[in-house]
Amino acid sequence: MFSDVENNAQQQDRLFQDTRSPLIEDYYPELHQENATPFSCSISSNLIPDLITRRRILIDLGELPTEADLINRFGVNKAFLMELRKRKLVHIATNLDPGRHERNVWMHDILADKETIFKSTRTPRFFRARFPDIESVQKEYQQYLSRRLESLSTQDYDFLISRMDVVPTNAPRAGAANKLAWDLARVQAMDGSWLEENPFSTPDKILSHPENAMDLLYRYKMLAVSPHSGALGGQMLVPYQLMKRLFPETPPNELLRNENVIHEEIMSYLATVNLNVEPAYLTGPAYWISLSPLEQRRMLDRLEEDVQDRASEKVEQDLRLRIASNDPDISCDEIREFVEKDVAVVKRYEEICSRGYTTVNGLFAAFVINELTSLEVPMALACLLGGDAWLSGEILRKDAKNLLESAVPRIRVANYVKSRSK
Repeated sequence: MFSDVENNAQQQDRLFQDTRSPLIEDYYPELHQENATPFSCSISSNLIPDLITRRRILIDLGELPTEADLINRFGVNKAFLMELRKRKLVHIATNLDPGRHERNVWMHDILADKETIFKSTRTPRFFRARFPDIESVQKEYQQYLSRRLESLSTQDYDFLISRMDVVPTNAPRAGAANKLAWDLARVQAMDGSWLEENPFSTPDKILSHPENAMDLLYRYKMLAVSPHSGALGGQMLVPYQLMKRLFPETPPNELLRNENVIHEEIMSYLATVNLNVEPAYLTGPAYWISLSPLEQRRMLDRLEEDVQDRASEKVEQDLRLRIASNDPDISCDEIREFVEKDVAVVKRYEEICSRGYTTVNGLFAAFVINELTSLEVPMALACLLGGDAWLSGEILRKDAKNLLESAVPRIRVANYVKSRSK
């Protein structure tokens, strides 16, 4: 079976051996077909909550010796992941050379599948097209950094790697030096002037001022390199807490206005609303052992159904923008509490609707307008819904719902939650 993995990687390598394009899209045509659904990329995340609000996700299988490691990193087991791919909800890729997966026998059939993307055979060609000397420069950086990292105390080394975007675990110092060297070389490939203009851009200066230099390096990498090396021209999903660390001077409300930022408490809340499961359970093998085939199918159906109208995407954005203006460090329970209050408000509005709109009785029309404005509905819209327009048939009930949700996003969130709790 491993020979099939090697053959798949070699075929993809040959397919792009003559490509010299500076555009990442030319190395991943299956992701950038005309009229293709936009995709987001995740290298380590709770996949199911992310899928609730994104149409397609590219996941990067790294070093995963066992299926339990897959569950721990992505919150899905192998069978569920394969079904997600079958339903076109995910693409699977790996950034490691095929040989690094030889011992990972459990995933050989995944890697041998023609739909699995070997980034390790394509992305290097993209960087070489932009920066022909990238490998020699990386090797020079790596040799220098290996010597310097070996001389650091344990405390200084631990501090240095803690500033990386992906912290090496249980790896020799040479591994950290290799990663840091590649990060520097790839930044140079995307923008050579960065090294000339930045006071912390050389390996020596990074080690002399690790806190400022590492944060600056990884801020730049996230903005300029990750869309090409990680997201492959798509959208990289970034946890809010990581964004806070890398951009400490940026106000939290500005960070949360970026569409690729994931607020984990929002995602946890939406997972409980949609699937009645706490995301923390998803990363434990015991949960997947206890989950029946019927329950798995229902979960998959719910994820697939929401692809059509993208209601969850709109609601996630509504919640993210709402907490951005109030308390970015809100908890899942606090989100649930204020949404439940909004659901109660929506139910009150429905009681009003059930009585029927009429302008025959001017007092009742005034009551309707007053009730709607108390729900934060703009006065102009409240008058429209409580006056002659409804009676003359110019506004249908579904139109009224759309108008309300557009004007007051919290009503859209409440309607969404109420519809999924039936």
